[in-house]
Amino acid sequence: CCEQRGQLRFPKPWRAQRSSVDRIMLRRVITDAARRAAGSSSTADSVAARWVSSALCATSGEGASSMIRQPSSLATWVRHKHGRLNSKGSRPIGVPVAPTPYFGNMIVERLPMVMPPPEPWEAEYQQWSDERRRKFLKKLPEGLVNPKAEFEERDQGEDFEPAPRETEADKTGNQRTMHRRLDEFLFLVVQEAQTGQWGFPRREHVEGETMREVARQAMEEAVGDSIETYLVGNAPLGHFYEAKTGADGKEGGQGTNFYHRAQWLDGTLKLESRYKDYKWLTKEELGAHFNEEHHEFIKAIC
Repeated sequence: CCEQRGQLRFPKPWRAQRSSVDRIMLRRVITDAARRAAGSSSTADSVAARWVSSALCATSGEGASSMIRQPSSLATWVRHKHGRLNSKGSRPIGVPVAPTPYFGNMIVERLPMVMPPPEPWEAEYQQWSDERRRKFLKKLPEGLVNPKAEFEERDQGEDFEPAPRETEADKTGNQRTMHRRLDEFLFLVVQEAQTGQWGFPRREHVEGETMREVARQAMEEAVGDSIETYLVGNAPLGHFYEAKTGADGKEGGQGTNFYHRAQWLDGTLKLESRYKDYKWLTKEELGAHFNEEHHEFIKAIC
């Protein structure tokens, strides 16, 4: 069944038998209606009540009145019947609340500056495509194809040489500059002055703040206004629970980390006093500062 203009419309085979629809059919209509609205209590109550009223008008059969329930109890009954949501309709049953404290992390990224080199299969396909296209080309008079050739030969100038893909930072292994790995994404990690621990700029959540504000303030506490960035979206990229600091030093303290993303636009990075060092790393290089599970999670959301 479907709702059109606030009324319940039955398929044609049902319309001829609307007067004899029994309690089982009405139960299905009510259950489907409340299931659609089970995302929130208020929505479930209003939508379920409207559909129940429409179903009673459409059926007008005996025993229908015995199926009437108060909207709030009806919505609760459907949620517990299907076992999908809790009584508030905000979270699936059995899914635990994210452990506190909460931390906002800002992933500052530098976008690739050059196109990555083609894969071997791409280069092979391009070569085959060019050879096939040349077979069908018609040879035209040289004067028609390139009428300015005579003048261009007189003033060719210096030959153009593209800049190399491998920069000086790539050769020396300098990770404190963005001018490296030009065909890959780079991500900013910073080292805290007190603990010496590496990670993304982060800050603990305070009641009343949105996680986006926490992540933005964490970035400002790390780099101030030295760089211009663009914050991507309002919702976190994901969250990851972090256990207490281990012997390897690759854990950042107990709590749940929420991650937001910002793209570098302009400026030269300068650290604030809370941090003492920084690096621009690729996805794979981040594994040196995060444990294996955390690293896999970061690669999945970046």
